[in-house]
Amino acid sequence: MQARIVEMMEDALKAKVQPAFRGTNAASLNIVVVEVRVITGGQSVFVGGNHVLRATLDVVETKSGQSVASNHQLFSQAGYGPGGFLSLIVEAASSAPVLRLSDGYADAAHNWLAANK
Repeated sequence: MQARIVEMMEDALKAKVQPAFRGTNAASLNIVVVEVRVITGGQSVFVGGNHVLRATLDVVETKSGQSVASNHQLFSQAGYGPGGFLSLIVEAASSAPVLRLSDGYADAAHNWLAANK
């Protein structure tokens, strides 16, 4: 599961962040996944809840190795929180939870980077 999460996050970040990642110095993103919580079908019906992905993000200048910006509060959530049978319908009609979480995290990273050029 860990390898699949890394693959999905890399794909999402390459698609959504890399094209907008511009600057005068070469830099890279260091991301450390802190939490991935995927709720089960039964939990979504009876208790409710959301899938959650939390990860730290550091922008590191390639030449110096120095962190030039960081955000350790970024997260993504997906699903239908209130629960009930509507949550089953939402999940059945949606892509894999980790894929949605990865896309959501990439969107959050893109928005944060764009706001803090």
